[in-house]
Amino acid sequence: MGGNIKYKKLKIFFFMPHADGGIIRSTLPIIDGLQKSGHTLEVITLGAKGDMFDNLQKISKFHIIPKSKTILSIIDLSKIIRKKNPDVIISIQHYANVSALVSNFISGNKTKVIVSERSSVKLSLNQSSLIKRIAIKFLIKLLYKKAFAIVVNSLGVKKELSSLLKNNNQKINLIYNPTYDPKIYENRKKNTPPNKWPKNPETPVILGVGRLSKEKNFGLLIRSFSDVRKKIDSQLIILGDGPEKDNLNMIIKSLKLDNFCTLLGFVVNPYDYMKNASILVLSSQYEGLPNVLIEAQACDLPIISTDCEYGPEEILLNGKAGILIPTNDHEAMTKAIIKMLSSKKLQKEYIKTGKENLFRFHIKESLKQYKMIIDGIKKYK
Repeated sequence: MGGNIKYKKLKIFFFMPHADGGIIRSTLPIIDGLQKSGHTLEVITLGAKGDMFDNLQKISKFHIIPKSKTILSIIDLSKIIRKKNPDVIISIQHYANVSALVSNFISGNKTKVIVSERSSVKLSLNQSSLIKRIAIKFLIKLLYKKAFAIVVNSLGVKKELSSLLKNNNQKINLIYNPTYDPKIYENRKKNTPPNKWPKNPETPVILGVGRLSKEKNFGLLIRSFSDVRKKIDSQLIILGDGPEKDNLNMIIKSLKLDNFCTLLGFVVNPYDYMKNASILVLSSQYEGLPNVLIEAQACDLPIISTDCEYGPEEILLNGKAGILIPTNDHEAMTKAIIKMLSSKKLQKEYIKTGKENLFRFHIKESLKQYKMIIDGIKKYK
C-alpha cells in the first residue's frame, strides 16, 4: 500500500500580520517553492506595505484584515479559516502564533497550525509591559503544544523555546532561513550604487542593514563610527527604515556626522551596496538568525557582529568567519572596525571561511525541511 500512496496537494495559508522587509524576504522562497510543488498558497496580513510586499503580492493571493494590532485580528482570522478551510496555517512570530492558534480553535476547523519563531521570545518581550510579558508567556506555554509543528531558525531560539515549553522538543524543528540562492549573487557586477556613495573609490564604506528599531541598536554603530573617523577617513551608510529613524538622525546631527553618515531608508536590493562596501557591521541587542550576515557573506563582504542572542555565533562559526564582539560595547566595536579596515589579509580570511559554509542556508535545504513537515499531515488522495 505504501508505494501507491499519493499526498494530496494542500491549501496552505501564511499569517504574517505586520510583514516587514526581513520577514517577507526570508518567507518568499518558501511560498514560491511550495506553490511550485503544487500546493495552493495564500497570505493573510493586516496590511503590510512596501516594495518587498509588492513582490509578495506578485506570487500569492491575499486576505487583508483591517486591524492595527494582531490581537484584534483573532475574530476576523477565525472567520477566514472557517470560510476558506485551509489545510495548513503557517504563522510567524509569537503574537501571530498565539492569534493563529486561538483563531483556529474558535473556527472549529481541523486546520493544522505550524508556528514559527524568528527571534528570541525572551528578549523581544522585554520591551513589553510586565503584564503583557506574563500573559504572552502563559499563552505560549498553553497553546504551542496545540501546534502541529514548531519551526525555529537558530539553535539558540530552539534551546530557549525548548526550555520555555519544558523540553517539548519533539515538535521543535530547526530550519535555517532560506537566504542563500547562488543565482542571486553569482552574476552580479560590482556597479557603484547611485545613491550617496563616496566620490572617492578609496574611501572605506561601513554598511549597516536592518529595521531602524531599538533592538538593532544602530545608535551604537553611529557612535562607534564617530570614533573610527578620528583615525580612518570613512563613510557609514545604513539601509532600512523604522520607528527609530528620527532618534538616529538626532545622534548623527549631534556628532556632526551629517556629511559622513547616511540613512538611506529601505532598499529592495541591498546586494549592490554590499558588493561595494568595505565591511558590514551588525550592532543588534538580539536576533533570531540575521539574514543580513548570510547575504553579506554571499556578497564577499567581511563582517563584524555583536555576539547577541541568537544567530551571529552560528553564522560566523564562533568567530572564524567574522569578528564577534559583546553587545552594547562601544569600545569593542570601535576597535573591531579599525582592526578590520586596517587588514586586507584578515578580510580575505573571513570572506573565504564564510563563503565555504554558506551551503547551510541554501534555499533548497530550507524548502526540503518545510516539505517534510507538511508531508507529515496525513491527508491523501
